[in-house]
Amino acid sequence: MAEPQLVTIRDFTTSRYAQIAENTEGNLSDILARSEQAIQKRIGRQLLEQEYIETFRAESQTFFLSNRPVTSIVSVRRKWGPFSDWVTLSLPLVTVESGPGYIECVDFITNCHVEVTYTAGYEELPEDIREAILMQAVMFTYQDLEVYGAGDSRAPGVLYFYQDIDRLLMPYKSNPTVYH
Repeated sequence: MAEPQLVTIRDFTTSRYAQIAENTEGNLSDILARSEQAIQKRIGRQLLEQEYIETFRAESQTFFLSNRPVTSIVSVRRKWGPFSDWVTLSLPLVTVESGPGYIECVDFITNCHVEVTYTAGYEELPEDIREAILMQAVMFTYQDLEVYGAGDSRAPGVLYFYQDIDRLLMPYKSNPTVYH
């Protein structure tokens, strides 16, 4: 039995989907955990705050990290070549742009091997991601349910639900091409 990490059963049972939550026969914990995994896969990254280590060859003084938002930099190290020793850079020489997930380094690192240890993710999940997870849970609960009612200005159907989820997640999607 999987446990959800980003949303709670209470989030689902007190949301606008409460009636669906009450009528489900499945295990809500499993459904929410699957929904979280599906949303993280669609975004292209993990959402919980955790520590990462990235190693790469720096092309410039500015480089993008794979995960965002960056919440803190633990260390930045560089070495000139594969046989040299790692040198830890002073953190005041490193500027972090949390949201877009890039770092600017005052110290010379171009063409060096760089290792960055950092934390990234959300301490508090944005509401639109939370909503997308709950909507995905509805879809996992009722695969062929026409969720929208006849009073909407658009035709009912599951397709619109998926489009709404994509619309909510668009600002958070990770670009698979990361430049270092």
